[in-house]
Amino acid sequence: MFLSSFFFGRTLHSAIVAFNEGRFAEAENLVEEALVINNHDFEANFLKMRIAVMQQKYEKAMVLINVCKKIKIASKLNQLLAPWEEYCSIHIGQPPEEGLDVIKLNEKTDELLRFYQHNREYKISDLVWITVLFIVLTFSMNYLLEILFHISMIRSNAALYMFTLLYLPIVSYYYFRKVTLIPNVYILLRYGINTLRGLFKSKRFINSVLTITLGLTMLFTSGLIKRDLHTRFLEIVAIVLAGPIEEEILIRGFLYGYLRKYGKVLSWSLVTIVFCLLHGESASSWQAIVSIACLNVYDQEKTILAPIIIHMLNNGVNILLAFL
Repeated sequence: MFLSSFFFGRTLHSAIVAFNEGRFAEAENLVEEALVINNHDFEANFLKMRIAVMQQKYEKAMVLINVCKKIKIASKLNQLLAPWEEYCSIHIGQPPEEGLDVIKLNEKTDELLRFYQHNREYKISDLVWITVLFIVLTFSMNYLLEILFHISMIRSNAALYMFTLLYLPIVSYYYFRKVTLIPNVYILLRYGINTLRGLFKSKRFINSVLTITLGLTMLFTSGLIKRDLHTRFLEIVAIVLAGPIEEEILIRGFLYGYLRKYGKVLSWSLVTIVFCLLHGESASSWQAIVSIACLNVYDQEKTILAPIIIHMLNNGVNILLAFL
């Protein structure tokens, strides 16, 4: 299952690259190979339709538009499909002298695809659901640990870190399912790699990284932050990797994703308060600064990867400095 999805994604990605470079015959062959693996994929059929339009095969493109409508609810993707349907209907038979600009249409389509694949909108029900899930899992795991091993998760750091690792895939799955058009895993990974490259070329992001690193180092050397030594592998993985991803998805992803419509001052304030409260006894004014830095890079870079990296950096430097 995973291997077929991987090969499908790799072939489809190659087809997209060929299409963007104007090699339409090659793109058509590649997308046909991808459809042999999964002929019900919306993005593959949609790309095949775009290739047909570029090859001026408008009747074929209209058939493929109807295939796309059957795969996905047409009302959800009407902005994506309607312009191509209009373009094809205009050009079937004897094309008029003036019509939609296909180059601009492709540019607008690529923009919409990115929006459908990566934009997430949240309702209060999403926040309630994820909070209830968190509470139920917390108490369930705590109950099982006390019965089986006589360990309280609330009092045991090891159990708490284990819970963090278990809860992460659940939260991540729900977060990535919230988009209108879910990309293939391979394409999503390629997107993530390209996004990371872009982040480390961004001067604003690099400035945020340097600010957090230097600020934390100064606070440590001045003794304003308590040295909390973590030596176990499970602790380090949970604190440096799993914890930041989970917290950023919950706080910057779900909570801020819902609150941002109420304005920057209110949303940033509430998110920062929740972020500090989640850190309990370890919360400090520095946690508030980290939260604001994460919100700032999230708004600037438009990707959840930016605050995740800042959060990981903060926790990693914190652990590293504790050893010095």
